[in-house]
Amino acid sequence: LQTEVERKQWSNLDEALRLIRGTKEYPPDARYKWNLETIWALESYLKKASKERQAEVLADVREGSIGLSALYANMLTGLATSTEMSHFFDFARKLRADDGLAMTTSVTSDVPGFSWGMVSAMSQNGVKYFATAPNSGDRIGYVLQTWGDKPFYWSSQSGREKVLTWVAGASYSSFHEGTLTKLGDEKIMKLARKLEDASYPYDIVQLPYTLGDNGPPDPTLSDFVRQWNERYLTPHLIIATHEQMFRELEKRYSSTLPVVKGDFTPYWEDGAASTAFETSLNRAAVDRLVEGEALWSMLSPGLYPAEQYEAAWRNIVLYDEHTWGAHNSTEEPDLDFVKQQWEFKRKFALNADQASRFLLAKALAASTQITTSTTAIDVYNINSWPRTDVILLSSGLSSVGDRVVEPGGNPVPSQRLSSGELAVLVSNIPPFSARRLSLEKGEPYSERNAKTGGVTGQGTELENQFIALSVNPQTGAIDKLKWKKNGAQLVRAAETTGLNQYLYVLGTDGQKAQRVSNVRVRLKEQGSLVVSLLVEADAPGANHYSLEIRLVDGIDRIDLLTNIDKRSVREKEGVHIAFPFEVPGGQVRYDVADGIVRPETDQLAGACKNFFSVVSWVDISNDKYGVTWATANAPLIEIGGITAEQPWMKSIPPSSSVYSYVMNNYWHTNYKADQAGQVSFHYAILPHGEFRAANAVKFGMEQRQALIVAAADPSKQPQPALLSLSSAEVLVSSIKPLSNG
Repeated sequence: LQTEVERKQWSNLDEALRLIRGTKEYPPDARYKWNLETIWALESYLKKASKERQAEVLADVREGSIGLSALYANMLTGLATSTEMSHFFDFARKLRADDGLAMTTSVTSDVPGFSWGMVSAMSQNGVKYFATAPNSGDRIGYVLQTWGDKPFYWSSQSGREKVLTWVAGASYSSFHEGTLTKLGDEKIMKLARKLEDASYPYDIVQLPYTLGDNGPPDPTLSDFVRQWNERYLTPHLIIATHEQMFRELEKRYSSTLPVVKGDFTPYWEDGAASTAFETSLNRAAVDRLVEGEALWSMLSPGLYPAEQYEAAWRNIVLYDEHTWGAHNSTEEPDLDFVKQQWEFKRKFALNADQASRFLLAKALAASTQITTSTTAIDVYNINSWPRTDVILLSSGLSSVGDRVVEPGGNPVPSQRLSSGELAVLVSNIPPFSARRLSLEKGEPYSERNAKTGGVTGQGTELENQFIALSVNPQTGAIDKLKWKKNGAQLVRAAETTGLNQYLYVLGTDGQKAQRVSNVRVRLKEQGSLVVSLLVEADAPGANHYSLEIRLVDGIDRIDLLTNIDKRSVREKEGVHIAFPFEVPGGQVRYDVADGIVRPETDQLAGACKNFFSVVSWVDISNDKYGVTWATANAPLIEIGGITAEQPWMKSIPPSSSVYSYVMNNYWHTNYKADQAGQVSFHYAILPHGEFRAANAVKFGMEQRQALIVAAADPSKQPQPALLSLSSAEVLVSSIKPLSNG
């Protein structure tokens, strides 16, 4: 399938080269130019082309006859972390380094809306201009209506970076009905009248010329433009690269173009929830690649397998790319063609998962293989701040015994869980370092505090030093959550819902959401370190539903492990997990790559408000206290209600209720018609005092990047701290070895 698509793109480029040669003697504005929509096809073209052909293509790029986009492909940017986003530009950086190409422009077609972090990612990769042309009306909300032909400088949240951004008012699909030669002069005249009627303030306009999805070059275009310009004084037509167009715009209007800040909240990321398992897999692979690169930096920077990581990150990026499958994926889901298209896409996530696991294990080295006789482990903190958390050792790794001690002989709290795993509390591991622990025969050590009671579980209730909660036996959700520090109840009182409430919508009307039934609640873990409740229930749209709610002695958060065994359903459906928090007057914030967004306040006009793309956390805080909610596996949220399939919203009322939007099959094309099987979602809740951005970011990253456990190499000392930072407000999002080691 990929070869077939690549051949089509190679053929398009070959035809463009022919047209460029054939129009060399035309007037400059009528000479043929070809804009590559993305550069992934150029990558494979250059690999298969002769050296002479490679030189020819690159020469045309330098001369301005071929326009390149620095973006690897048309991305769903809301799925990406800042580190992930930087890899959207890997090939552009290679072209810049190897061939001296400037690569100042990024282009996206069809897709409406982009994560705020794209400004930083583009700017940091040498991009000055961003051309975007959504389609004319398919799930694009208010993007064209608000920003069509209204160029602006899009600023990052810090204000240190900005990119000149232009949404083409004519849309990506303006010429899908045919060529200019076929449509005639009236097509241009009609567009010109529309601009005049709208009092268009500039004397230059962007007009994307695409002959259908992935269409070929038009061999009649240069002749049409030449003849048009001979007949008419205005409008004057210019065949241009995007960079040429932007330079002219900036030369004429840079001092008058507005500077705008905000998240251009995307409209299409909901499609990724049609394949929740693979989307979760890809998110976990991102985190594992970041963890692995940090370990290589700490342990063996000179042996860093750069090419293998490059291939793994390419799989991540190709999963983030906006096409998921066949055009008839929902109409004819059982066709072999449709199944093959999805299987091809799915393999990007599977390959990324496999590579990330292999590279992480390789970083820890073969000499530290886990065996049943392992008596010492190293626990690695790959973050830039001290970490305290529970680690879970497999029954095989911890078969020596249940007692765990530090090098000085001090015991560490531990507990054998019902799963056979050994839970161990590890405290205050310095940044970028490892703590060595020994495993011994004997009883687990307990630090249960007689004064505070440690952790307890009874009936449908759990409690530790920080939190007391209870589960409603009818709804299976948390109906009471008390933060002991100030006595605040953090769940909005209601008889029918609570925190982590499963809601199933058959159709699109959120008011008809169905809840679980036949709820069973029991204590699962009852030790001195970990207590948990297991909630099982019959769930509409699923074969089985379970939720484990976990508290740990000395840890001030709640862990929520939600498991859904989804049934295959091809009627339109959606699955949502409700979190109706009670924080009076609370301000909602959520994280995107390189930014923190307050809905409405920090969104561009016309951005999506029906659902939001989140990297890892949402916070709701007033001026005294609040709660941070982390989502490790699921990237989408709704605020205030089940709003994803409502008519496009222009505003969103204040609310402290968050809904994790985990599954749907609402799209009419491309995405999956159904999904079935086991999928897990891990959430965590942290009550806190006054909102501090750094604490929220740390909490979100911690839920996605766990402490890493490996069998210790007795011939080596545990890893000392690689580096330290002078300010707690400075956080490292990723670290990796350079090519020079």
